[in-house]
Amino acid sequence: MFKFVSKIMMTVMTLIFAVFCLTQASFAATESKLTPQSVFGASDDYHFYAGFVLSGQKYKGIYARIKLPEALPDVSGSGESAWVSTNKDDNGEWLQTGVRYYSGYDGFKLYYEYYVNGKYECHEPQSVSLGNESTYWIQYNDSSGKWQACFAENNSSTGKILASSVLSTTENNGVQVNAELHKEGIQMGPFDFSGVMYYDNSDGAWHANTKMPTTEPPYEVSGSANNFKVYGPVSD
Repeated sequence: MFKFVSKIMMTVMTLIFAVFCLTQASFAATESKLTPQSVFGASDDYHFYAGFVLSGQKYKGIYARIKLPEALPDVSGSGESAWVSTNKDDNGEWLQTGVRYYSGYDGFKLYYEYYVNGKYECHEPQSVSLGNESTYWIQYNDSSGKWQACFAENNSSTGKILASSVLSTTENNGVQVNAELHKEGIQMGPFDFSGVMYYDNSDGAWHANTKMPTTEPPYEVSGSANNFKVYGPVSD
């Protein structure tokens, strides 16, 4: 049963997120910097999604706890990810963070990536263990005028800023939460998304997501709008 978070709890969480993003140092510059395997939405690459998109400029943040599968999925020489992200703005720019696994990796990796000023970058600061549940969120910082990608390992009360100065647009056109596959028919996760919330710029508060996630066969989504699992393929 869907359960709304109380106004008091939302206020407390808003304050916690602000402390996370304003007080914690970013990861060291020794993190790996990757050559992009694809540019977001490229027409010659395969993208399949399970999740939801919130459209509109009032959405200035998105938050989710993401739990990884207990075993590595069979990606058949390709890869997959689970993430939170801004939508593309009118210039095609965006910022995203989450976890991903590609063929040849020894496990899932935390990542953040962005496309800004015609330039794509992807960074993988650390590995994330199977079965782990951690917190990922994207939020616009009114003080700096920049979007931030943040991460709290094991849902810790101490968060880290992954990226804080790469995207400054206010014309973001919304936010989204998705699992993404890069090859048709491969195993999806399963990934569990919980505590999913969006930040509403019109009232300055976090709200439990109410838009139901969707996908297409042979994959499935179960649960509620702010606590759901994505998985598959599922046989008829």
